[in-house]
Amino acid sequence: MKKIVFFLGLVFLFISCSNNQIKVADEDITVFFKHIKTNIKNNNISAIESDFKKSIYNRKTIEELKKYNFENIKIVFSKAEIQGNNARNIIGLIFSEEVIYLHGEYKLTKGKWKIERVENGRKDIEKKWNKTSCFLSFGKSFRY
Repeated sequence: MKKIVFFLGLVFLFISCSNNQIKVADEDITVFFKHIKTNIKNNNISAIESDFKKSIYNRKTIEELKKYNFENIKIVFSKAEIQGNNARNIIGLIFSEEVIYLHGEYKLTKGKWKIERVENGRKDIEKKWNKTSCFLSFGKSFRY
């Protein structure tokens, strides 16, 4: 009986510790998203270069980001889905009547979030919301 009580106590301890780690990671990634959003809105792409994982694909992404002016664009991040040291979400870039969806993948490395990859998120959204399609006045479709 003592072994069962001890075992259950350890289980509850591990569960509470893992929940705390998830909450900390969730808060950290929210701060990370605010940092990214602020620097992109201020066209300060150089400040977030170190937040990207070193790869040829990400270097090309950074070069593309530097070409555009983001001052009048609204940037929206969905709640991140965190699984262990990895996270992913949908990013929306909204300007006038057009929305560009991006899919972001992140990795927690040495206590710091890094952007693994950012790519077209339209495919992922269509998988999630496979309901009726609505066409907007400018010819783009979205799922709701």
